[in-house]
Amino acid sequence: MKKIAIGIVLVIIISIGIFLLIQNMSQTEKLKVCPDKLIQNDMPSIMPITNSNYYLINGERKEIIDFDANWVKNNCTIKIEKEI
Repeated sequence: MKKIAIGIVLVIIISIGIFLLIQNMSQTEKLKVCPDKLIQNDMPSIMPITNSNYYLINGERKEIIDFDANWVKNNCTIKIEKEI
């Protein structure tokens, strides 16, 4: 009987922990800032490159995934520069 009660309590604690983790992850704010420019890296490479495109803000590289894509699309005019 005690083992069942302990098991139920553990399941509840784990469920609450998972819920809080998911809630925290979904509340992570994306950047709502207009980048100075979009760098499109079109350089050929032997190995496939992920994240070859990125934004620049004040000369610093910022990953596109960190931005709120809809906000940037609706609020910014971005200069595109190609790396060849």
